[in-house]
Amino acid sequence: MINLVSSNKLFIPILSLSAALSILVFQHIENSSKPLPIGPQSSPIVLELFTSQNCPTCEKATLLANIVKDDENVIVLSYHIDYWNHLGWIDTFSNASHTNYQRNYEKIFDRNLYAPQMVINGKSEFNGANIRLLNSSLKKKSIIEKLNVPQIKRYKNESVHLFFNLFTNKKYDKAYALLLLNSNDVAINNGPNRGKTMTNTNIVMDRVLLQPENSEGNYIFELPPNVKETDQFKVAIILQDKNLNIVGASISKIQ
Repeated sequence: MINLVSSNKLFIPILSLSAALSILVFQHIENSSKPLPIGPQSSPIVLELFTSQNCPTCEKATLLANIVKDDENVIVLSYHIDYWNHLGWIDTFSNASHTNYQRNYEKIFDRNLYAPQMVINGKSEFNGANIRLLNSSLKKKSIIEKLNVPQIKRYKNESVHLFFNLFTNKKYDKAYALLLLNSNDVAINNGPNRGKTMTNTNIVMDRVLLQPENSEGNYIFELPPNVKETDQFKVAIILQDKNLNIVGASISKIQ
């Protein structure tokens, strides 16, 4: 005869062990030392990273962004801000317009400007070097619309021609096209990161407002004079509402 009391005594520790293992797995996912592969989802997730070559903790944030930038439906946009440029080194990709854009988020999130700041779909933000919060964001299902993939054609080291279609049923306030430099290594010879070679990724080189007469249109990005044959470019399209929430996005292939 089976002793029901003994059976229950055995069952309780087994259940407890199962619960403990679940907690350990969850903690491993949340505290992983590198970004997790994003789960399959039909909608893109846009990661806007505000960064600087002068910022000591920005290197980690950029490395994390570099790991996930080619994951399916992940769009990384690296904006190099200019308010760190007083420390002995001028960020080679810094732009005052990037700082001005970040100031809009300063008002929305009610916190001072800082780097590295990671903004997710224009709706939430955190320190871009925080791997736990990045993993948590990548696990969440994104609900922004995947737009038609923009088509681009590069003409030597002179220009990148963009052809786009903004057709969507979602309401938006403004549409932007962003020219991105895929990757660039910079040797830092002054400032807080002196002696380091920093990898910059998906660098926003230009950001233009699109105002097509209908959903389709084209635009020509002029490339800077120091472009190399080995440099690779792509173009992202984002649609934002009046609160800077991203409601639609897409990114081209590399040229």
